[in-house]
Amino acid sequence: MARLPRLALAGHAHLVWLQARPDTELFDGHADRQHLLDALRQAAAQHHVATHAYALCASHVLLLVTPSIATGLARVVQDLGRRWVATRNRRAGHAGSPWNGRYGAAILEPGGDVLDTLVFVDLCGSREPGDVAHSSAPHHLGQARVSWLTPPREYWALGNTPFDRELRYAQLLEAGLPEHRMNQISRASRSNWALGSPEFVARLAEQTGRPAAPRRRGRPRKSPG
Repeated sequence: MARLPRLALAGHAHLVWLQARPDTELFDGHADRQHLLDALRQAAAQHHVATHAYALCASHVLLLVTPSIATGLARVVQDLGRRWVATRNRRAGHAGSPWNGRYGAAILEPGGDVLDTLVFVDLCGSREPGDVAHSSAPHHLGQARVSWLTPPREYWALGNTPFDRELRYAQLLEAGLPEHRMNQISRASRSNWALGSPEFVARLAEQTGRPAAPRRRGRPRKSPG
């Protein structure tokens, strides 16, 4: 069966999931992560993609981004391959791509789904071993400044002042997300589905001409009568 074209729409937030190959650790220390962030910053600026959050985990990379044009998303991922992977391989003597196939991406409905995904990304990076947060969480908590990050409007809605927003976001990170919600966000991004209300998913399917969510298993129900 042919693969469905990946969902990508300008002006919508997307959660991008880049998975490492089995038994492959993506990063060998802080320098490797910094090189990837430098490559991401350059690629996102070149292709007009706003970067909201990131998590650089040992086995995968998560990006919360909004492309200004639909093709910008794929071009950013391609540039990461050219810029960061080449540098990584030269430095460590690796060959080939560290990624396990194509990247996954989920389109997010504005509102609660974007905010939950922002928390999801920062939680994933903050849970990595070590004393340094491998995510954008310090930026959103006011502990560090990353000039090229653009918080989504859902983050700005958390408060009227930076202190209010940072305090509220700290509370959200502390509370975390239920396991079923973490799994829902993960599945959507890995499988290239939309994340949102049934109405949002239906509109996307109509707009893109392809399913935006997995079909229910089993035979369709018969209409009464």
